[in-house]
Amino acid sequence: MSTIPTLRLADGNNIPSFKDGDEDQPVRGGLDTKLISTLKDTLNAGYTHFDCAEPYGNEIEFGIAIKESSALQDKVFITSKVQGGIADISGALVGSLKRLQTKYLDLCIPNPHTLLHSRPPLSAGSWSSMENLKESGKVRSIGVSNFQQHHLKIILETAADKLVINQLEFHPYHQRSRDYIPWH
Repeated sequence: MSTIPTLRLADGNNIPSFKDGDEDQPVRGGLDTKLISTLKDTLNAGYTHFDCAEPYGNEIEFGIAIKESSALQDKVFITSKVQGGIADISGALVGSLKRLQTKYLDLCIPNPHTLLHSRPPLSAGSWSSMENLKESGKVRSIGVSNFQQHHLKIILETAADKLVINQLEFHPYHQRSRDYIPWH
């Protein structure tokens, strides 16, 4: 089995270059045992970066797969998008950690739709709640997902801790315009 290359984030943590994730809706009325089996196979094949999210309904399955495969958390890189507005991002994270059966996330990315439309709205000072999660040790790195340039500028006005990633949907049918990628 070959080693998956990593990239160094701006905060010094390393992130595996390849990830496994599942955005399918959860099985109604129970666990998705097929997903758990697939995730365990993925772990056994050497993948160590798992991208899950509360809105996808797959955190419980990810947690079970990691636990049942005897993978140590320090050998697995877990990214999750947490639901909820900026006002209770800490509460949302606690829920994610419980479902994942883990003590921390390697990378926390707030769900962009709920963060951008939260009450109170995203402001220059609201990024501090993400920084507090990192400082508490519940999150190793913090970032965002699909934020546009003007959203990022709001955060960067007062950010004491760098956001290390803007996880972007980017493909031929969804292009970013006006020099968005080079601006990053």
